[in-house]
Amino acid sequence: MSASNTIDTKNADEARQNFLAFRKGLPLARPAPALAANNPLLPPTADDTDYQLPARFQGQSLQVEVPEFDVEGNAGLTVIVRLMWDGALLRGSEYRNTLPIPPGDFPLKLALPPTQSTQAGPHALTYNVNVQGNATSSDPLNFSIDRMAPNGGNAGGLVILPPEIEANGITKEYLDANGSVLITVPGDYADRKIGDIVTVYFGSSIPTAVLVGTIPRGDTTSPLTIPLTAAQVGNEEGTKTLFYTLQDRVGNIGLPSEYKPVEVILTPAPADLKPLTIPLAAPGDDLIDPQDASLGVDVQIEAYTHYVAGDVVEVTWGGIIATAPAVQGSATLVRIPYSALLNGGGTGKGPKDVDVTYAINRGRSYPEGTVVSIKVDLRTPGPENPDIPDPVNPDLDLVTVRGAVSAEDNKLTEDDAGQPASATLVIYEPHLDGEFVQLYWNRVAVPAPGGVYKVDGTEPAGFIIPFIIPWNIIDAAGNNSALPVHYSITHPLVNAAEVLSPDQPVEVSVRKVTLPDATFLNLDEDFGNLNCQSLRNVSGRGWVVEIHVDGGEPALAGQLLNFTYQGHNKAENRDITFPFTYKPTDQEASAGFNVYLDYEPLRDTRDGPGSIEYTAKINGFERTSPKHTVDVWMGIAGGPGLTCELTRSANS
Repeated sequence: MSASNTIDTKNADEARQNFLAFRKGLPLARPAPALAANNPLLPPTADDTDYQLPARFQGQSLQVEVPEFDVEGNAGLTVIVRLMWDGALLRGSEYRNTLPIPPGDFPLKLALPPTQSTQAGPHALTYNVNVQGNATSSDPLNFSIDRMAPNGGNAGGLVILPPEIEANGITKEYLDANGSVLITVPGDYADRKIGDIVTVYFGSSIPTAVLVGTIPRGDTTSPLTIPLTAAQVGNEEGTKTLFYTLQDRVGNIGLPSEYKPVEVILTPAPADLKPLTIPLAAPGDDLIDPQDASLGVDVQIEAYTHYVAGDVVEVTWGGIIATAPAVQGSATLVRIPYSALLNGGGTGKGPKDVDVTYAINRGRSYPEGTVVSIKVDLRTPGPENPDIPDPVNPDLDLVTVRGAVSAEDNKLTEDDAGQPASATLVIYEPHLDGEFVQLYWNRVAVPAPGGVYKVDGTEPAGFIIPFIIPWNIIDAAGNNSALPVHYSITHPLVNAAEVLSPDQPVEVSVRKVTLPDATFLNLDEDFGNLNCQSLRNVSGRGWVVEIHVDGGEPALAGQLLNFTYQGHNKAENRDITFPFTYKPTDQEASAGFNVYLDYEPLRDTRDGPGSIEYTAKINGFERTSPKHTVDVWMGIAGGPGLTCELTRSANS
């Protein structure tokens, strides 16, 4: 071998020794462990510098991979690799072998126990390399475990809806015009982070609600909005709710937010609403006074388009609401209670101005925008009326009436005919200058001067107000067993209010009343008496005597008249009384009518006087007709006690 091909072994050994010395001088590389791909960490974001363990892996056994690392030691020495959690050695999952570690074993597979990943907060995961009892640690894998949902896990605030939806609900008109409803979720909740997910629902609870959609947060400042489509709203009307949940990028989900109620109204809204009217406050009379209140004040609402059964009219009278079923095909009247007339627009009788409006209520309110202003003045003269709004004040004294001749209070007789009557009244308290007291006879105003008294305010307590009722007023009203007499009090300089006293019933019998005559018919032409020839056989009644009542007294119509036949049996000196009744029609009372007297009381009389009369009520007084008396002879020849033979026609 030539000298040029000879290997210098001395130099080679020296080179190897120098390299080993150099390598020993370098720090050993033990890189940080990593989580396996089946349970990875989340990388940092712009507003979160920590690696994060997803919520679905928390509390689970996590697979950890240890990368290849340098280890110093002679072949055959024992090496143990274990995990360390926040500097504490974890036993139970380890790698054990002898040096050198086969390259194919890397990355080493270790398991982090489930109990470690339930601890919230930042953590350091390392591994420990132990060679024959001498241990060293790797670089740390730093990450955080977040177990708290956004907003501290608390429910978020209410979603925000467009102003029209907030005011009117989700209506068919809105969906037709816009196609959807834009929902805004408050984005300023606590602990908000990039990567949060907002999930919005439409319904009453998560299991049954419709998923509207999700809003991933790319930043923490942009508005959080999502459309609720008409299809998601569906076809069901009524009160629904909108709510959402907050989830961070780790996967922690908080409680559902506050539930936002929203009314869904898919039926077309009431349309063509017309301004209200108040019939008792027609143009030129925009005042509601006590007379109006006593009649009953109504607000008139006209028919409108898109009526739905169950609609209710709400009239607001000076801040007080009165309701009635809504109109259908025609106008309706909403009665305003007296309490609203009195207290609406401010407590008190007035005078005051009151604003009146109305709306159609269908679960929500559809107002008609016109405000109608009305004046209200409920002041009344005289003492306080406990029965207001009834115009009759029960606390007012009654008048006292006296005839010109008769001496009894509140009673006029035939002796008073042709003359005026008088009335007196103890003046009421309080009484004011300018008030007028008007007397009424049978609801007819007694004319001045006798029927009217003007108060001047100087009258002392107990003052007697005098009245005179002219005879023509009395005569026009006629007889009446309880003719009403009352008075009114007005104060025309204040308002048109009229207060009425209770009625004083006056017995008036100034006209002589004679009932139409009742007379027996078919008297015997030769003897002028009532005998067998006077009898008539009437179908359904048998043998009777006819009695005629003259016409001309309309008051008999429809009245049950009480007839009385009275006879006297001469032979036996015995009286016979037989009553019966009859109710004439209007035609009969006007033209006259016949009634029937049964044969039996005539047979019982046989030979003696007999009479007929009847009673009726005229103007409340019971009157008796003139008595018609005739001789009765129902006997016949042939023996004592025999009476008319009725087997054949009695008048044949």
